[in-house]
Amino acid sequence: MTGQGQALVSQAGCTVQAEIRSVNNRFLKVAVRCGERFNELAPRVERLVQAQVRRGTVNVSLKVSAAGLNNSYRINPEVLHSYQQQVASLCGGTLDWGQQPQLLAALLGLPGVADDGGGDAESLEVVWPIVELAVSESIERLNEMRAVEGQAMARDLSENLEQIAARVREIEHRAPLASQSYQQRILERIQQLLATARSGDAGLAAASSESGGPSIDLIREVAVFADRCDFSEETVRLRSHLTQFSQLLQDRDSQGRKMDFLIQELVRETNTIGSKANDAGIAGQVVEIKTCIERLREMVQNIE
Repeated sequence: MTGQGQALVSQAGCTVQAEIRSVNNRFLKVAVRCGERFNELAPRVERLVQAQVRRGTVNVSLKVSAAGLNNSYRINPEVLHSYQQQVASLCGGTLDWGQQPQLLAALLGLPGVADDGGGDAESLEVVWPIVELAVSESIERLNEMRAVEGQAMARDLSENLEQIAARVREIEHRAPLASQSYQQRILERIQQLLATARSGDAGLAAASSESGGPSIDLIREVAVFADRCDFSEETVRLRSHLTQFSQLLQDRDSQGRKMDFLIQELVRETNTIGSKANDAGIAGQVVEIKTCIERLREMVQNIE
């Protein structure tokens, strides 16, 4: 689920600005940017996010300004001199910082030139409570935005569940009609076979003798169809899955993975009905159900 939250906390001369953004993802992926000075705080920030977010790609950005730590930067002259020599050799001469202040500014930004003394354990422990408070507030605001999106998704999911339920009722209503239609076709075939037998068709008589007779074939076909055209078990399970899905929408706990499982079961039962269907009307309802299930699947992958 998507969302954004930010917070600004200032205490004891330290100011922390935290911003969190999340986009859809079936799993949880957390990335933390807090600057080189405070990289050791990143695992703690990640654990804070994991405690309150279950799914999504979450990006956390921290800006920390601590008055007591600002003067801790030191320039490493050896590293800076090494960069200077390398650049001078590439230019074929020497470098005059007074004539090239922009180059000096560029070199100061290279790795290792500015040594940060503020990343010691004592300084991090001083900063951490303020960072923790800022991150917690930003997560709270992120979840508030995600909750609004979740309510809209819940309404859409409920509408699709209602559409599926309506299609299932149509299938249950259509199933006896489909059975009667097939029985009528069987009866017509029987009448045709009897008429042919009375006319003395020797070829048909021989074929019937080899296969056990037309009556045996028909009995077998009717028995197979009686089993195939019975959708009662599948429709009962479909209704059960829809009821469970609706109940999960009312649950405050994280239920995204349970919904994933129910989606798979909805697909399974619908496919079984489709394979049994010997009726164009039922086949059309199956297609519509699959369309609704696909909408459910796309949304459920992003629900916590």
